[in-house]
Amino acid sequence: MKDSDQSDDPFDAFWQYENPTVESFLGVAKTVRGRRIGETGGGVMMDGFENSDDPLTVDWRENPPSVASFLGAVRRQAKTVLLCGAASLLLAMAIIVFSTPMYTARVSLYLESAAGNDLRSELGTAIDLDTNAELIRSDTTTAAVIRQLDLDTQPEFAPQPSTLGRLVATLRQWTGRAAPDSEPSDTMPVVIGKVRKGLNVARKGNTRLIELRFTSTSPTLSADIANAFARTHLAEAADRDATVTAQRIAQLEILSERAREKAADADTHVRSLLRGTDRVAADPQQVQQRSFALRQQLSALEAKAAALTAKLSRIAQYEQTGDTSAITIDTPASRRLLTELAQAKDRLAKVRQGSDASPQSVAAITGSIATLEASLRQEVRLAASAIEVELETTRAERQSVSSEIGRLNDYVASDTWATLQAARRDKIFYDGAYHEYLSQLEQAQLAPQNHSGLRIVADAVPPTLPSSPNKMVVLAISLTLGIFLGIGLAGLIEWKRNERSRA
Repeated sequence: MKDSDQSDDPFDAFWQYENPTVESFLGVAKTVRGRRIGETGGGVMMDGFENSDDPLTVDWRENPPSVASFLGAVRRQAKTVLLCGAASLLLAMAIIVFSTPMYTARVSLYLESAAGNDLRSELGTAIDLDTNAELIRSDTTTAAVIRQLDLDTQPEFAPQPSTLGRLVATLRQWTGRAAPDSEPSDTMPVVIGKVRKGLNVARKGNTRLIELRFTSTSPTLSADIANAFARTHLAEAADRDATVTAQRIAQLEILSERAREKAADADTHVRSLLRGTDRVAADPQQVQQRSFALRQQLSALEAKAAALTAKLSRIAQYEQTGDTSAITIDTPASRRLLTELAQAKDRLAKVRQGSDASPQSVAAITGSIATLEASLRQEVRLAASAIEVELETTRAERQSVSSEIGRLNDYVASDTWATLQAARRDKIFYDGAYHEYLSQLEQAQLAPQNHSGLRIVADAVPPTLPSSPNKMVVLAISLTLGIFLGIGLAGLIEWKRNERSRA
């Protein structure tokens, strides 16, 4: 090296090298740094703060910073926090100014509850609310609203080519190549997806209300779309109810006609079985009543036969003893003869008791009594003959009734009766089914067509204030984030500063 290399200026020595190297440059830099640290007493840092008066030069790991050191750090980094806060406010203002305002319109629908307040009814209401909400969000309802309001022509919902598609088209245009011919695709799914993004349908709390909300860039369009969704759903529900009712009526008509035909066939079968058995009744109750009547009649005939037998027995006793007190014949001739005979016997007794009784008078009265007794015997024999005839007739009737009861019992126990009862039960069943179907058919024809019970409580009106962006929320969030970011940056700067001071 030259003599000038001994200069106090390290840069002069550096530039006097014939071939400066990286090592020589690093040596000069170390020399400069050492000199500057020596001149400042080791307290001057790259950020310009003097560490000798800074309380953070103390080893804060063993002795935490004091309030004074904290306030000093706040004063030093206040500009950083304020800059971050101001930046966040500017960002919030940019978001508010440049973002597109969105408007939300609301429609409220009420579902009438079914009769009853039990748990099953409440569960059914909840299921109906969820079902209606899903039907409102369905593709069918959305497509109907799109066609009704021509939403596929609205700029907000019209299909737009993707960025990649536009880039490819631009490149083809630059290169002079024509786009390949392709069949037009169905844009309805794309429009449905865009429209559904603005739709929100949900049950409002634990109520029977469904809140339908639609968000759009136009307040009028948002209200129109919300009302269209509500009315389209009600119209579709009415159409479904009408279709279900028509199907139900047609089904009931078919079922009632089938039941009528089967009831007629069963009745024909019952009549044919009755003709084959010479019976007129197929009802078990009627058969029981007939059997009961026959048994009562049999009991009466048996009692009559016993009474006639008793009369014949008393007549036979009269024939043997001549005692008229045992006779129970009740005919005009017998009553007259008995009366005359009793009077004759009384006269005979009086004559015999008298002192002037003559044999001639006694003989006359005795002869008269003998004549009366002979006449009475003749009358008794005639009466006995009539009683015997009546007894034979009664016994014949009793035998006939007993035979009828036996035949009726055999008939009830026969297979024919079982077949008849099966046919009768079929007739009763199909008759009941026929009348039940007729009743249901009448109710279905007279019932109202709308069974869903859903109605609009309040139509949507164009909102006057945008739902987004919410200025206060955007400002609050941005300012909060800016302050937290500023505090974080301030803490990081203070940390690095303390690390440099410790180094």
